[in-house]
Amino acid sequence: MFGNRSGGTAASNAASSDKLHSDLTNLVGSLTDSSASNLANLGSTEVGQGLGALGQEQGAVTQRMQNWANSILGRGITGAVSAAESAGIGAGI
Repeated sequence: MFGNRSGGTAASNAASSDKLHSDLTNLVGSLTDSSASNLANLGSTEVGQGLGALGQEQGAVTQRMQNWANSILGRGITGAVSAAESAGIGAGI
């Protein structure tokens, strides 16, 4: 007469469904929390690597400038500028 509305199996199935929903909600919540913290760590790592690469590039640029200054052309240009400054030509600049 009451079909499956009298409790027992129906109540057990409903409780099982509620438990499953609760477990899935907890799983998604914990994964979201750990994902957010891991993303923050990833960002810190990327910034550190970027700063390291920037420092390496700065060192390479400095080395290129020194190499150019020590080359024949670089010495000729810096020598000419020094001579012009000594003669007072560059005083008005």
